Amino acid sequence: MDRRELMHNLQAGRRRLEDALAGLRDDTLLAPALDNGWSVKDLLAHLAFWEKRAGDIYLGLVFGDIDNLEGAGLSVDALNARAFEQSRGQSLAQVRESESWAYHALRRLAAAAPEEHLFDPLCFVWTGGRPFAEWIADNTYGHYDEHLPALLAWRDQNPG
Repeated sequence: MDRRELMHNLQAGRRRLEDALAGLRDDTLLAPALDNGWSVKDLLAHLAFWEKRAGDIYLGLVFGDIDNLEGAGLSVDALNARAFEQSRGQSLAQVRESESWAYHALRRLAAAAPEEHLFDPLCFVWTGGRPFAEWIADNTYGHYDEHLPALLAWRDQNPG
């Protein structure tokens, strides 16, 4: 993968997510209807958490402060539970804004980070031989694609 492909995939994945959400009424986004009893709002908060975390990981790697990353050492399930609890008191508008901000920050990172940081699998030892671009992919379009089947199935049953 190169930067052009990464940026293309980010845009295409974002379009798939936005198309799945287009035209839905706000009140339908609050009902617990997805996996694990999540609402669409909960899903958006979950995506925001992981998008932001990918950016935080990058900054930790660049500045040599990865060991102080919030939630370091927690399992994915524990991090998901923490993210769910943190977002429960937020309004849908707050969650949407947070998710949009986190995505766009990660997109700007993908557009501006040095090639070596993104595509050299040996640049950051912490990534275990994976180029950081894969972390971006996993926490944006790859993550959307993981959740889209459930979202689209729910949408088919709840048009509008």
